[in-house]
Amino acid sequence: MLVEIEGAGKFHTITKLSTIERDIVISNLLRTSGAQVAFLDKVAAGVEPDTAVFEAFAGSGKVFEFLGAALMPAEDESVPRPHWLQRAIRWLFWWLPAPPRVGHGGDPLNWTPEIGAATAERLKKVTAPAGKQMLTHLVVAAATSFFLAGLHSLVTSRSSLRAMMEGTEARPNGHGNGSAAPMSSAPGA
Repeated sequence: MLVEIEGAGKFHTITKLSTIERDIVISNLLRTSGAQVAFLDKVAAGVEPDTAVFEAFAGSGKVFEFLGAALMPAEDESVPRPHWLQRAIRWLFWWLPAPPRVGHGGDPLNWTPEIGAATAERLKKVTAPAGKQMLTHLVVAAATSFFLAGLHSLVTSRSSLRAMMEGTEARPNGHGNGSAAPMSSAPGA
């Protein structure tokens, strides 16, 4: 989903498509900030976890680090804009092909810790009230999304692993009874 944060620009929220590197960073931030415990405690008590999750991140000082991992700039801001002279030359020689822009293009699969750190620094400078409110909302929404996806993943991966292991134990060699296949030295016997 594309969101515009007043004073910071447009960002993609990274929800479904992600790298294992980013997943580990997010998981570590959730754990070390106390947001994981806050979320699980509030859910177990039947209470909305939103305030507790945000307070855990804010209290730990990891809120911007988390946002840097949860959001991807929609355009590559690391590529400097052409200087006025370069623009004038481009205008005069319009028929020449433009030099290629190199960057991530907003693709969540191109997220790196460096992009996350740059995003965090950019978000720290938001002053617009609407932008601040959006960031607060995004912390809670991204954390909740990750918890729900993580819990679902944990349940399905454990059940898949259990089924795979039961299937493997029942048929280690394809004979179905759990015993080893009879050994024979004669081919085809």
